[in-house]
Parts: sequence; structure tokens; C-alpha cells
Amino acid sequence: MDDDNALAKAKGKEPHPLADGERILITRLSAIGDTVHSLFLADALRKLRPGSYIGWVVEGPASPLIVGNPLLDFWKVLPKGFLRHPCLVLGLRKELRSKGFRVSFDPQSLSKSSIVAWLSGATTRVGFARGEGRELAPILNNVLVDPKPDHVIRQTLGLLEGVGEQAPEGCSLTLPEPSDGDKEAVSGFLKDKGMDKGGYHLFAPGGNQASKRWPLPRYAELGAGLWKETGRPSPIAAHGEGARLDALSAIQAARASHGAGLPLFLAPDLGLLGVISLIRGAALTVGSDSFATHVAAGLALPTLMLFSVSDPLRVGPPFRNGASVHAKLSIVRSARARARLGPENMLALEVPKVLGEALRLLAKDHPKSSAGKEVADEPGASSESGPADGSGGSGGSKSSLAAGKDSILA
Repeated sequence: MDDDNALAKAKGKEPHPLADGERILITRLSAIGDTVHSLFLADALRKLRPGSYIGWVVEGPASPLIVGNPLLDFWKVLPKGFLRHPCLVLGLRKELRSKGFRVSFDPQSLSKSSIVAWLSGATTRVGFARGEGRELAPILNNVLVDPKPDHVIRQTLGLLEGVGEQAPEGCSLTLPEPSDGDKEAVSGFLKDKGMDKGGYHLFAPGGNQASKRWPLPRYAELGAGLWKETGRPSPIAAHGEGARLDALSAIQAARASHGAGLPLFLAPDLGLLGVISLIRGAALTVGSDSFATHVAAGLALPTLMLFSVSDPLRVGPPFRNGASVHAKLSIVRSARARARLGPENMLALEVPKVLGEALRLLAKDHPKSSAGKEVADEPGASSESGPADGSGGSGGSKSSLAAGKDSILA
């Protein structure tokens, strides 16, 4: 769609290049992992128009990724269900219109996000065409981009075509700094457990849907396997009282089987930015399709994502030092439909398969494990039954979507 943006013209709205000093609003309100993906759009806009004024409207759960983000000049945090409160909506309209936004980008393209864009008074409201755009979004947004089947980050960057722009090279993921409290909690935990030099394997069970959760006892067994092969410890970042109790039980059971000295630890109950601090020090992050693995993958850090009901080619690691693995895959796009599914697909994924893929990823930076075993580094599929969605190369703390060896999006 780099020629004439036919869908935009069909609605009577010609692509209009961004002006210097443009006033831009992004309306990605919810889904924490999707907010991570949408931050690449903010970085692209900042690179295209460094002097622009960029704002973002977000709901509470994802707000730690937005509030204080150095890419942004303005942010507005809304409670979930805000549309049910007329006074709040009127106040939002007044506040957004006072900022003078002329262009909005709606990577969420649902009713609530497109209503916010419409309330802002932006005259150019870019969103996805029907299909990716749902509910009222294709009506309220007046420049529609038809996304190509692709990774969600590239689809999101494709919204720039609605204003006649292309994503610049080197788009990266920028995140706010954690609070002093989170920094102290993380540094104290790592020092206490002898992990302050980094190099541990971080397990992020995550996910609020049973269909996406790999059982915690299997993470514990994975930690035992990685310890045997690499000699490295594994913290588990479990959130919420129930999940933390289950993680402790899994750790105790693994120590009963493999010895009391098994270096498997429960990380502190951290906020989103605290978990990101743990991610930055990890030699490998392992988890389901959820916030922590999307952050690790977006930062181009070694990441292994476990899939069951979502599409690895669409939301899996975008860089070649990440990979996905699954045993049974039933792709379901609707979050509501996924919430009704059970854990059967995840239960089919056994520890040896995940361990083998984890060792393959670790071998890229460390050609031999501590046990002296060579691990094959075959490009392509992440496992014998997984799609070819990431292998080869190495990454750092800054991701880049430029053409080259570090990105599979080029």
C-alpha cells in the first residue's frame, strides 16, 4: 500500500503527510502486550517528526508503559468502562480538544479507541479497515488502512501509510524507567540470590487465560533441566496471590525431586516496570503469549514464547534471537473466545521439547553449555512442529526493525 492508499481515497480522505511540529494522538487503550507492540509506532513517529507533540490515551492496566514514557509529551489514563460515565467522557473531550490534536492513530481500532480519537477533534483519524478494524472503528476513523497478513508490529507501523509515510529504519521499543521501589526490590532480590551479575533464566508464566498458561510445575522442571545443562538459576515472576502460592509449591516439589540446592526462586511481586528490570538481566526469558515475553522480544533479548491458541507468526518474537514453540496450535483471534477455552493445548507441550528449544537459543550466545554439549543452531522453525518465526543472529537491549540479520520483519 505504498502507492495510492485506495481505502483512504474511497472514504474521501487523501493521505496527508505529517507536518513538522504535528500534534498526534495514539489511542491504544488496553491489552498490555498489544501496547508493547504499539509503542513501535510512537518511536516511528518520533523519528519521522522529532518536533511533534505526541499524546497517548490508555486505560489503567497498561498505563505503566505509557506514563512517563520519554517518547510522549502527553498521556491520559482512563478507568476501564469509562464510556459508561457521561461526565468523564465530556471532560475527556474537553481536555483532548485543548491539546489541538490534528492526527490520531488507532492501532486498537475498536469502538472505545475510535471514540476517543473522534472526541479529540483530530481531523485525520487513521485506523484499520474492517476486519482488523472492528465495531464502530471503521465508521469513526476516516482514513482506513487495510493491513497485510504480517506480524502485528509491522501491521501497526503500516498505519503510517494513512498519512503517506513509511516507517523509518531502526524503530525500537522505548519504555519508562521503573520506580525507585521496584529498582530496590529487584536489586535486593538478585543480590540475595547471587544473581546480581545477570545471566539467569527468567520464567514468566503470565496470562490471565487458562488456554495460554503452561503449568507451573513444568516451569519448575524446565528450571531443573536448564540448571543441569548450564549451571544457571531461574527466577519465576508470578503475579497474584494464587499464582505465587502455586509457584512456591512447584519450586518445593522440584527441590524435593532434584535436591534442596536447586536454584529456582520466586521473584518479588513486582509491577510491570519492575518485571522489565528482571527481563533486562536475563540470559533468556521463557513464557506464554503475554506481557513479559512481548517486552523481552521487543527489546531483542533472547525470548522463548510458548503458544497454544494465538498465532506465532503474528505475535511471536520479531527478532531472530527469539523463537516460539508449541505442541498443539488452535489459532483463535478473539480474546473472548480464547477465555472460554481450556488448557488442553498447553498441556500437550512437554518439558523436553521446551528445554531443547531453550538450549538452542542459549547456544547462540554461548556455543557450548556448561556440560560441554554442542546444541544445533538450525535456522527456520523453532521446533519440529512450530512455524519458522525466529532463529539465528543476536540482539541487544535496543530492537531494530530495519532490514538485516536481527529482524525477521524485513
